[in-house]
Amino acid sequence: MSKKGLRLILGILFLGLLAWHFLIKDYNYRVSFTTKDSPGLVYRNLVGWEFLKDLENESIVELLNKQPYQVVSQSVRVNDSLFNYKWKISKTKDSLTKVVVYITDTEHQFKQNLLSPFSANNFVKRSIKTVQDLGQEWVNYRENYQIGPVSKNRVREQFCAYISLETKVANKAGSMVRNIADVMDYINANNLELKGDPFLQVTQWDQIQGTIQYDFCFPISPEDTLVNNTKVKFKTVAAFDGIKTSFNGNYSISDISWYTLLDYAKENNIPVHNLPFEIYKDDPHSGGNPIQWEAEVYLPIAQ
Repeated sequence: MSKKGLRLILGILFLGLLAWHFLIKDYNYRVSFTTKDSPGLVYRNLVGWEFLKDLENESIVELLNKQPYQVVSQSVRVNDSLFNYKWKISKTKDSLTKVVVYITDTEHQFKQNLLSPFSANNFVKRSIKTVQDLGQEWVNYRENYQIGPVSKNRVREQFCAYISLETKVANKAGSMVRNIADVMDYINANNLELKGDPFLQVTQWDQIQGTIQYDFCFPISPEDTLVNNTKVKFKTVAAFDGIKTSFNGNYSISDISWYTLLDYAKENNIPVHNLPFEIYKDDPHSGGNPIQWEAEVYLPIAQ
């Protein structure tokens, strides 16, 4: 090939690169990192992100769009500046989670396309710091809980008194606290004896909206004389096989363990029903360090 032809090809490639950079590429800057957190937990943390570190009163994060465990899009306002963050989440071959965020300065997109490849301006520095701060928060957050190894186990059949509730996953614990009196007052008023640890059985989980419907259950003897009640109901929970892990920490964040189980099921090709089942081994009303509270958490195996 002649030098003239080579220069022509290189010129076309350069023009194509410029056209992509200024006209096609829909972001100004990209940051990527890997974490040992599961894709589900990364997704959970991102959806719960509300403001920038050290800028609680000057920033606000608004969720624009989400695709569970894969994509989260957000607008991030800092004082009078507005940015878009699009996070893409994927699993690596070595069982880590790769996170890539595409960041856009919505009001100065052309300017940032021109400057960001060649200089670490304030936009680039802020983008890097924001991602680093968020990642460090996730690392620090791990001190609040412990998740045990995953195994297969069987949950025995149980008869229980229960109430049915619906809430955001993030508000699960508060929902239980507000309604536990309805069940316990009934149990105490009728002199019923508890036959095991209380448990939560999710009956529907909307992973797009982040809501659950669940039964909050207290095991009792099926031989007890039961009086009708407008809120408290009774049922037999059938035995089932599931994948199980243990969760230590405040029960308000026990859904963290759900994503560990989902990830394990996917990695090991185990068909499961996305209906978490939690057995509470400790009473939070007794106080103490939440890291010592234990729950057994299951996902039923699909038959």
